[in-house]
Amino acid sequence: QGEPTTMLVQKTTDTLRLRPLAWSADGKHILYFEKNGDLWRVPRQGGPGQRMALSMPHAIAISVHPDGRQIAVSSAVREPQIRVLDNLRVNGAPER
Repeated sequence: QGEPTTMLVQKTTDTLRLRPLAWSADGKHILYFEKNGDLWRVPRQGGPGQRMALSMPHAIAISVHPDGRQIAVSSAVREPQIRVLDNLRVNGAPER
């Protein structure tokens, strides 16, 4: 049992902005949804985030498959849904 260590601090202007979080399968990134539904990943060691090619405004949970090739996202728009997505890529959006 060790003491908690802060590895990364991602500054935001809105405390409600960061929604569901998940580690990437390789442990190198943290995935999160912003309040507007865009999926981002940020390196575990810090640095600019990258927007992924996915937007789900009502996402409530995210899970990455152990092989890293698929993610499952649950959302609640009109009725609860679970979507499994593969081949997710970086969108080429500006880094943060």
